[in-house]
Amino acid sequence: MNGEIIISDENMGNDIFFDTILNRFSIEVYLPKNKTLESFLNDKNQLFSTFNNIIKEEKNMGFSDSEDIQAMEMIRDNVDHLLDYVDYIKLYCTRSTLKEIIERNPILLTKKLVIVNLFKISDYEKLKKIADNNKDIVDKLYISLEGNDNYIPINDAVKTIEEIHSQVGFIKQMNFSQLETIMFVYDYVRKRIYKYEEDNEDYRESRDLTNVLFGNKIVCLGYTNLFNSILSYLGIKSEPALYESAKYEKAGHARTLIKVDDKKYNIKGLFLFDPTWDSRTSDNNNNYLRSYKYFAKSNSFMSKYDKKANLLPNRFFRYYDEKNYQLLRTALKNHDREQIEMYVSTLNHLARRIIGSDLISPVYAFVSEVSPKVQDDILQKYKYICAYISQSISAEKMIILANNVRKVEYYFDHSYFPYSTDDLCIIMQNSKWVFKHTHLTPNERLLAAILGEIDTEDRSEIDDFIGYIKEKNIENDIQHIRLTKTLRLVLDKKRENQ
Repeated sequence: MNGEIIISDENMGNDIFFDTILNRFSIEVYLPKNKTLESFLNDKNQLFSTFNNIIKEEKNMGFSDSEDIQAMEMIRDNVDHLLDYVDYIKLYCTRSTLKEIIERNPILLTKKLVIVNLFKISDYEKLKKIADNNKDIVDKLYISLEGNDNYIPINDAVKTIEEIHSQVGFIKQMNFSQLETIMFVYDYVRKRIYKYEEDNEDYRESRDLTNVLFGNKIVCLGYTNLFNSILSYLGIKSEPALYESAKYEKAGHARTLIKVDDKKYNIKGLFLFDPTWDSRTSDNNNNYLRSYKYFAKSNSFMSKYDKKANLLPNRFFRYYDEKNYQLLRTALKNHDREQIEMYVSTLNHLARRIIGSDLISPVYAFVSEVSPKVQDDILQKYKYICAYISQSISAEKMIILANNVRKVEYYFDHSYFPYSTDDLCIIMQNSKWVFKHTHLTPNERLLAAILGEIDTEDRSEIDDFIGYIKEKNIENDIQHIRLTKTLRLVLDKKRENQ
């Protein structure tokens, strides 16, 4: 078992933790300016005694046969060369600079040094400054970068952000709305072809952002990390939504959860996005661009497909439905503390994303009763959240959205992105978009004008599509863009030949 040492210059005591699930140990060490890590490690009697006391306490609690005990005994019996079992040394220091800590503790340079902080894609300048100010030891510095499960060298983190900027930085200059940006990035990410890591490779090869960005392996969590990280770079908040398999113990799925508030399209809701299930399946095949089946969908929509894929309901969504309303009401009325505590741990996660605060205060699990006024307030907010997460986007809005994004993509690469009225119709059908209203075709409007009314019973979504694109002049818009691109190509060709 290997692990890490966490060094702090704030007095939180010296603590030792074990996690046999991850097969890791963690030792927290308080190091004031007058004490060094070397002196801490050299006090072997004290270390041995500390481990022994922890082991005794664990055994007294009935964990004598646990893997934790075996791991602790192994470390205790090897305190003479404890550092050999340490992979990383994490630095959590607020009263000293990095250089000052290393000057007092040169032994640190024998290990990988982790700067304790979860850095975001937007932290480029901060990371670059740390790397530039510590060039002599930069190869020893590691960080946690969003999208990566493991620590990565700080230089790799800088390169990761620079690569994202080089590939999608131009999107910042586009006059896109929130949903247009999300769709454009969605198409960029799902161009990658699903591919597992090799048997002899680390599982992170297909999942961690940095590996996925620079490699050719990607699975669902890789798509999610790449999608979320690019959105973060562009200023859009998102988070992974994780699902466990009902069939296999170590299997599952990942997709993205985004709170959408797009004023251009008047769309608000908490939607799921699954670039994995909408991704390209093979080289030289762009048919995936003719479907957005899993783009901006409600949990109820995705649940139908989750069942077919043997995925268990997401733990945060499963308690938000009309059936659960009465159960929540009963728990609050009867002050069922066990049920209320369960709701605190599940309902609040989505509530904070939608209403900006907890739905149920953790305090309510401990007080003697919840007043009727507070109960009513909770139930009203619960209904609002249920409505918010059950939103669906009409075919009318999705067609306008897809057209506005695809025209830009087509202009960038007309040979790759399909863009015609037929393509838009296929996208509508494959994506299972549903029209909110009836849209008569030109012929139907003519008949209605002559006959007063027409029979719409046998109409299909294609009829609505034809009627709608005529209403919105989308067909003319597509023809205009295609003609403009053709003229641009002719002009560029003439310039080349001059």
